[in-house]
Amino acid sequence: MVRSLQLVTFFLALAATTPSIAAERCAVLFETSEGKIEHQTLPLLSVAGLASEQAFVLPVDAPPEVRSIQCGREAIVPGINDHKPLQAGYPLSIVAAGRVGVLEAINGQLRFRMLEGEMTEVESELVQQAINAAQERFDKQPAVSP
Repeated sequence: MVRSLQLVTFFLALAATTPSIAAERCAVLFETSEGKIEHQTLPLLSVAGLASEQAFVLPVDAPPEVRSIQCGREAIVPGINDHKPLQAGYPLSIVAAGRVGVLEAINGQLRFRMLEGEMTEVESELVQQAINAAQERFDKQPAVSP
């Protein structure tokens, strides 16, 4: 019974923090021919908007030499699709309320770390739960080549 309540609480919290498609704005960080890293917003790029069975692919207007994906959202907690860019070979930075966190895969192990700012205790717990669930999806779904 207690475990059931914990699961219900987790899924309600996750639903509250899962990014909505309208609230997400994504960009790519890419390397120029001069070796500089630049940022480009792509209106067609979405991670939250992917269907459950849909793999992540860059939109046709993406520049060459993309190094990572960055999405601005209302919450720092990774969403249900956030493992998909990792499967395609791209780390995912999440920007929320002046803070930046990055979701990355190191030797097949997902991790989330803050680059700027700090998480609250509740956010830290939600991030850990989201990472645990994402690791299962990451391991089950086939990888896609960038």
